[in-house]
Amino acid sequence: MPRDKKTETAKLGTVSQHDIENLPVLTPQQHSFFELIIAGMGPVEAYRQAYPTSLTWTQNALWVEACRMRANPKIALWVNTVRLQGSNSAIASLEDHTQEMRSLRDEARQTGNYGAAVQAEKARGQASGLYVEKQERQITADKDLIDTLKELARHSPELAKQLADEAGIEFAQETQH
Repeated sequence: MPRDKKTETAKLGTVSQHDIENLPVLTPQQHSFFELIIAGMGPVEAYRQAYPTSLTWTQNALWVEACRMRANPKIALWVNTVRLQGSNSAIASLEDHTQEMRSLRDEARQTGNYGAAVQAEKARGQASGLYVEKQERQITADKDLIDTLKELARHSPELAKQLADEAGIEFAQETQH
């Protein structure tokens, strides 16, 4: 089913200037806590920095208060509003980018530059997440690990085979004649 960008954006919601102006008033310490959370800091560290008197508290007391502050409806509303604003900005950025690549593709096509048109279309697809880049990695076992398995195989061949299998290592036991 094709996506409807207008519907997707509406589902996320929008943040108007009116919404921002009507956010609840925060104390300076609450505002500091909120800013630290938005910056990516964890609640406990954000609480420590926003409320310096908490530095002498036990870890449990600090954790409880940090969780309460993070769950505070005023703080939660501020955090959700800012995150929603960021989501909308990301959608607008992607739409702007894909529109620009579409324009470049069309311009390249009109001038007969089909190579550039294909590259622009590929870039649009990549930005939209239509292409997945696959990478293969070959892992080679460490020589010391192989030597250890060989040594172990002298005493317990079954255990050496089991460990090699678990590690994903092809391990052929040497037979002694």
